[in-house]
Formats: sequence, structure tokens, C-alpha cells
Amino acid sequence: DPATALHLACYYGHTSIVELLLQNDVDLQVAAQSKFLNTALHFASSQGHLDVVKLLIKKGAHPGVQNKDLHTPLDLARINDHGSVVAVLSIASSVLVSAD
Repeated sequence: DPATALHLACYYGHTSIVELLLQNDVDLQVAAQSKFLNTALHFASSQGHLDVVKLLIKKGAHPGVQNKDLHTPLDLARINDHGSVVAVLSIASSVLVSAD
């Protein structure tokens, strides 16, 4: 389901490639969705790539975006038992909620 080079780099946890890809058009890259509406953050979260998740959040990825199955990146991290990613996404989600 990965639709972009960024999606693939996030899925496989290639932090340095993610950094390189995000040097240009950060907003467009981070927000891009696949056929099943997964974002780069969905791919990184589902695979437990903590450093990539942190980088994407720093670059503006929204942890509350739902995919076609109505799962957020936080949901996918929980389903796949990636506790450290769950912790980071929970904090990022609560910061966004309190800012609204």
C-alpha cells in the first residue's frame, strides 16, 4: 500500500532517507496518503520505528489522521504492540487536543 518513496522509507525505518526526502515540500510529503489513506506516520507507527515517528511529528505529521479502516497511527502502534511509539503518539495527540 505504500504510495510514495517517503512511505517506503518510513515503513522500513530508514531515518536518514526520511530526513533527505523531507528536505523539500515537507507539508506535501507528510500529508500524502496511500490508496488506503495511510500517511507516512501510519507506516512508521505500524512498524514501530520510533526515530522516524519522532521525526515525522517534528515535521508536522498529524497523529489523529484516520486511514480507510478508521485507524490512526496510534491505533496501529497499539495493535502491533509498539509501546514506545504508543507513548510518543499519545503525548503528541494530547498536545494537539489541548492546543485546540
